[in-house]
Amino acid sequence: MSKQIAHRFDLPKEIPIYIGRQDFVVEYAVGKDVLHLGCVDEGLIELKQQKGLWLHERIFKVANSLWGVDIDENGLERMRAQGYPNLFLADIENLSSVPEIFQKEFNLVLLTEVIEHLNNPGKLLSNLKPLFRPDTEMLITVPNATSLANILENLRGGELVHPDHNYWFSLRTLQSLLGKYGFGVCWVGVYSQHDYHRSISRYLLNRSLRFLGIRPSNVEHIVQPRFGNNSQISKKPNLKAWIDATLTTISYRLLITNRPFFADGLILIVKPVAQNQNENNFE
Repeated sequence: MSKQIAHRFDLPKEIPIYIGRQDFVVEYAVGKDVLHLGCVDEGLIELKQQKGLWLHERIFKVANSLWGVDIDENGLERMRAQGYPNLFLADIENLSSVPEIFQKEFNLVLLTEVIEHLNNPGKLLSNLKPLFRPDTEMLITVPNATSLANILENLRGGELVHPDHNYWFSLRTLQSLLGKYGFGVCWVGVYSQHDYHRSISRYLLNRSLRFLGIRPSNVEHIVQPRFGNNSQISKKPNLKAWIDATLTTISYRLLITNRPFFADGLILIVKPVAQNQNENNFE
């Protein structure tokens, strides 16, 4: 281990890397009593349902029970109309306004791609503490401040960020925030939005055949490149986009494999410190 100096922190090694985050979250929720904070994907439910990517729906199919809280009243009404029960309208920073929640026992609290949107994440963490029983865990996912995608975009003169985000979190800053409110980190993983394992030759073949109007069934599905507009296939070959996607795949493959914290997002399992005295047992 390198010598620790002021303001420098050694990152844990051999961190698991996942392509996307949803499959991990869904698998972790199997058979559990789950509280899903920020359960509405505002304005995206219909699109994600069509693609089988709406997280609340996927968790509902595998969890023992599922409860949801969100501030989006229209979204909750839509969910209720589709038959989803146990939904509460509330600002999750003021979760104590929903006393019914604190009468339940949960194995898992989900806070996925939410905390970076909040005005006061510390207030949420304070309000969450009474929910935790000895077997309760919280699964948090956040975009990663040190992601390769942001570094590459910065070299292009831009920043990749959702317009509603208030914070960037690195592993250290998120661990620090959690620690200030009495939570310890039990486990850490990272996720990449770009499938850098994919075959570059198959990707280029797929694009070429589509340009020729052929949609072969025997060519593997390729996850769309991390950058650019993927809403439709151009009628003209976009060589710049093909080259960009290929270079992105190579960059991810070379760097993230050896330095996991270049990945797009962080996945943390946390518990109150009183139940998990060793905050760094993931290292």
